[in-house]
Amino acid sequence: MDMKKVLDKAKDLHDQAKEAGKDTLQSALDASLEELQGLRPILAKCGFSINNISITISIPPNVVLTIKHDREEAMGLAEMEKSTELTKMQSLVVKSLKNTYEYSGMFEKYGYVIGTISVTVTIIPKITISLVTISGK
Repeated sequence: MDMKKVLDKAKDLHDQAKEAGKDTLQSALDASLEELQGLRPILAKCGFSINNISITISIPPNVVLTIKHDREEAMGLAEMEKSTELTKMQSLVVKSLKNTYEYSGMFEKYGYVIGTISVTVTIIPKITISLVTISGK
């Protein structure tokens, strides 16, 4: 086989893998967005709302939820975390919120409250907390 045929074959295999990967990624993102839609009413019960969703298409892909708290206190997260009806991703988000609010006393000691929480859902999940100054301090 000459070099041109080898290169053409390699290009064809690359294009096929690229298309297969694209379909897999689209399916995974569609399933993730469906799970996140199901998370909205769960979060609303605890006084939270999804403010923003960012998607990074990469290997591995990731989804970042920016969540804001619509009430003064986080209520019902511990009970919601124990729910057997949550999917793995939903459980991860609820647990992340619960764990984040365990630090709220420390933040308040320094004059801050939690503004928004960004939960990055990927192979290694991450939490980013945006603090805002408490008025009057």
